[in-house]
Parts: sequence; C-alpha cells; structure tokens
Amino acid sequence: MSVNTTEIETLYDALEGKAKATVAEQFDAGRLTGSEFAQVLTQTINTAMQISVQTVQNQPQVDAQVALESAQKDKVVSEEAIAEAQSAKDLLVKDKQIESETAKIAEVNAQTTLITDQDSELLLNGTKDRLVKDAQIASEAARALETYTQASLINKQILDVEKAIELKDEEIASSKAKTGIAYTQNLADSVVKSSQASLIKKQELTEVQKTVLTTRQATAYDDNLRIEEGKQLTNVVGMMGAGGTAFSSATDGTGNDVLSTMYTAIDKITP
Repeated sequence: MSVNTTEIETLYDALEGKAKATVAEQFDAGRLTGSEFAQVLTQTINTAMQISVQTVQNQPQVDAQVALESAQKDKVVSEEAIAEAQSAKDLLVKDKQIESETAKIAEVNAQTTLITDQDSELLLNGTKDRLVKDAQIASEAARALETYTQASLINKQILDVEKAIELKDEEIASSKAKTGIAYTQNLADSVVKSSQASLIKKQELTEVQKTVLTTRQATAYDDNLRIEEGKQLTNVVGMMGAGGTAFSSATDGTGNDVLSTMYTAIDKITP
C-alpha cells in the first residue's frame, strides 16, 4: 500500500489536532500552567511531525516488504500447483502400471486355471492306480507287522531261557561257594582231629601221606560238585524242553543246537 503526500498531510493534521486537544484538556484541568502548556504543545507538534516524516521515509520499505511477501506467496502457490500437476502425472503413471499388472495377473490366473484343470485330469486318471498301490502297501505292512510280532515273541522266549540259565548259573555258583566253605571247614576240622589223634597215638604222618590224604579229599569234593552241576543243568534242559519248538530250535553262539549241547555237557559232567 503506497501513501501519497495528501495522505501524509491528512495523517499529520489528525495527529496535530489530537495532540492539541489533549494538551488543552490537560490545561483546562489545571494540570499544566501557561509556560508548561506552550512547551508541551510544541513537543507534541514536533512529535506528530516526526511520526509523519518517519512514516513517509519507511513507506518504500513497507511497500517492498509487502511486495516480497506477495511474491513469496505467489511462489508457494506456483510450487503447489506444480506439485499438484506432478502428483496428477504420477497418479496417471501408477494407474497405467496397475492396469498393466492387472492384465499380467489375469494372464497368470488363466494359465494357472489351465494347469489346474490338466492336473485334475491326471489325478482322476491316476486314482485307480494309487488305490491299488495303497492296498498293496497296506497288505505288505500287515505281513511285516505279523512277522515282527512273531519275532518279538521268539525273542522274548529266548530272553526267558537266557534268564533261567543265568538264575541256574547263579544258583550253581552259590552252591559252589557254599560247598567250598563247608569243604574248607571240614578239611580244617579233619586236620585238627587228625592232629589230636596223632598226639594221642603218638603217630606222625609224613608229608607224602598228608598230601595223598588231601588229594583224595579234594577229588571227593570235585566229584560231588560235578554231580550237583549235572543236576542243575538237567533241570534247565527239562525247562527248555517244556518251552515248545521255540526252545528246541534255539542254537548257541556257534550255531549248534542248544539242547544237544547241554545233553553232551551233562554226559561230561556226570561221573
């Protein structure tokens, strides 16, 4: 907004008139004396003049600032218009891309439908073959399960036999231990009694005679132990014979028949 000379004069007249009226009110109210009135009125008129002059001097700067702000506003409006145009262009490009991608998707869907139809036809044609194969697999699985069950039963029977043999071996070992302890005790008693008898009869046995006596006693103990082992082994063979074909057909680690091996062992043990 520009201010011409007429407007400046009008502004000055308004300021001067207002200032004079204010000073007059102060004088009428007794707040100003005659000399003060003149001084204040002069200062007020000078202030009004300064304001008018300053306004005239600053007006070009004000006009330039207004013009700059207007130009900046026009620039912003122009940039917004350019941005809107670019957005519209980008949106149009995206719409074209979407149309192209939609067309591609439609083509892919059509190909997928065709392939699915072909796969469905192949599946229908192969249904019969799959059913036959599934039946064969089920039959083979049933036979395998039956074989596994039989093998498990045989293995259990073998484990039972092995456990029975282990128990018998433990019993034999225990019997041997008990027999050995009794034999040792009897032998000690015999020696004591023999010593006592020797003292009474004042007869001394030579070392050779003592050795012969001890050897005979040990031989008698071994014979008794072999007889006990034969009895235990005979009991185990009897149990295996009562176990059925699974026991009678069992073999030892060398592939020989277990029952035959045990019978041979009994013949060797029994004196």
